Amino acid sequence: VTAAVDATGSPCLAATASQGNPVDPATQRPVVLPASAFPEGRVDVSALLREVCSGPVRLDNDVNWATLAEQRIGVARGIDELLLVYLGPGIGAGLVMSGTVQRGRHGMVGELSYLRSGGRTLISQLLEHSRAAPGSDRLDVPACLSLFATTPAADNARLFVEAIAQQIGNIAAITDPQALVLSGPIAEGSTFTQMFAEALQPLLLDADLEVLASALGEDAPLIGASLAARDMAEAHFWSSYRS
Repeated sequence: VTAAVDATGSPCLAATASQGNPVDPATQRPVVLPASAFPEGRVDVSALLREVCSGPVRLDNDVNWATLAEQRIGVARGIDELLLVYLGPGIGAGLVMSGTVQRGRHGMVGELSYLRSGGRTLISQLLEHSRAAPGSDRLDVPACLSLFATTPAADNARLFVEAIAQQIGNIAAITDPQALVLSGPIAEGSTFTQMFAEALQPLLLDADLEVLASALGEDAPLIGASLAARDMAEAHFWSSYRS
């Protein structure tokens, strides 16, 4: 931020940041959950930004920013009831209802890894069918992709997909979205997409749910954060102008 201010000769009008952990909307501090995929994400980034930015500052979860980006300018543009699911080292979701990204009281909306079935979390079920990245409890993405590299796919691939589809079906039954956006490296393969659609369809109350592939990819969180920063800067500017 300091480098940008020096280079442009303009003060920082607003600043946003994206991180993997949930963020408490009230305190703007990261929430580190048990067995978090990102135990290192404890730094108070908002406090750091406030030292170098004279305008408003906001920290948020990366999947929330990605959901905002897809809803504003991506594949789900203009859709006001939306569920985005990120499938990577961790499993997370963003939820838009009535056109607004929902965060919950503590910022923990969308923590799919912790959803339980038969007394077990989703992430523990997925790790049983694949494997963890070395030295972590995160999914090993290359190992997950290898499940879908053969034709026909291995039995573990079917169980992996079914576990994800079951939980997404449950969320869809509660939230009734118009569209589901799949993002993240695990969701990019055509074999996964086909198997997932077949597993999800019988679980849906609404057979017309649109299942869409992310248009913005890995850049979506930064795009969403940038859009929010611009909105905040404009709102702050006009508020000051009118007063």
